[in-house]
Amino acid sequence: MQSNRLFSLITKARIVIYAFIILPALCLESCAKSDHAVFRETEYGASAAGGTSSEDRNLQSMPSDGVQTGGAADNDTAKEPEVIAVFVCGAVRNEGVYELCEGSRVIDAVNAAGGFTDDADRVFINQAQFVYDAQRIEIPTVDQAEALRQSGTTSGDGSGGMTSGAEVSGGGKININTAGVQELMMIPGIGRSKAEKIIEYREENGRFGSIEEITNVNGIGDSMYEKMKDCITT
Repeated sequence: MQSNRLFSLITKARIVIYAFIILPALCLESCAKSDHAVFRETEYGASAAGGTSSEDRNLQSMPSDGVQTGGAADNDTAKEPEVIAVFVCGAVRNEGVYELCEGSRVIDAVNAAGGFTDDADRVFINQAQFVYDAQRIEIPTVDQAEALRQSGTTSGDGSGGMTSGAEVSGGGKININTAGVQELMMIPGIGRSKAEKIIEYREENGRFGSIEEITNVNGIGDSMYEKMKDCITT
């Protein structure tokens, strides 16, 4: 009997210990694991749904190393081309003054004036030559061009048809940017060969920026320049 009572007491003690000590401890541990799992799941779900984690926020707050996305600086520094005005006349459809971008050529001026007329001589001028501000570009007809070739009064050098401006300035100086062969031959020391070289240089390099630049023409040195410098202008 006593052994049965003792066994019963021990059993009851074990139940009490389990109920009040071990069971609460197990519950606490289970809750802690559940909370941790829920936290990780919530964090992952927010990231997958487009949320921003702390690591993402750190990355977003980092500087972009000066990279510009708008491109405003490049647009501000871009240089727009200069605008020049030329007078186109003769055998073109619409004579007049036209504005062109700097660096345009004779053919651009002709196209701005509506193109050649049917009777225009298209080979008398150099359509590829650069034009310059305030230039007169006169396109001759076939008959006019033939008469000019026979008279030898113009070279048809492409600087603007029959005339491209005043070849001789008001002060009696020859404009080396617009003069044809005959006018250039009026310069001291310049014969036909050197006059043609001046025109060739003009066609390849554009206008002379100064009278000193004429020394860049093959065959014209410093000594020849000294003789002609008072007779030429640009």
